[in-house]
Amino acid sequence: MKNIKGFIAGALTMLLVVILVLFALYGCTGDEQTEIDISTSETILEPTSEPPIGYIYIKNDLYSIDSTALDLTEMELTNIDIEPLRQITNLTWLNLNTNQISDISVLSNLNNLSILSLYGNIGKASIITNICMKAN
Repeated sequence: MKNIKGFIAGALTMLLVVILVLFALYGCTGDEQTEIDISTSETILEPTSEPPIGYIYIKNDLYSIDSTALDLTEMELTNIDIEPLRQITNLTWLNLNTNQISDISVLSNLNNLSILSLYGNIGKASIITNICMKAN
């Protein structure tokens, strides 16, 4: 039992020495501070670069251009936000409920799209016109 206590005490001493050496080598003084601006209740991050090949950004989230179904409900999307969807040509099901979309003409090239849900958007007359134009 005495040997185990001595071993543990020695190991703890060695660990403390290693920590002190690391602090000395990397100059960690504890004075570093991270400032966070909390003046706004919501932080909006913009994409810092082009999306990776085979992906698009929609409201700063990445989506594969190979997707066949997307649920983009309640994302506060506008007409401009949905423009990248034109690149997802395999899309068969798209839910855009409860957004701020008034024009879906950017979706006109999505020939595989068979289900499109638009409940709770603005500009319903424009949406209906564009759906009818696509159907013809």
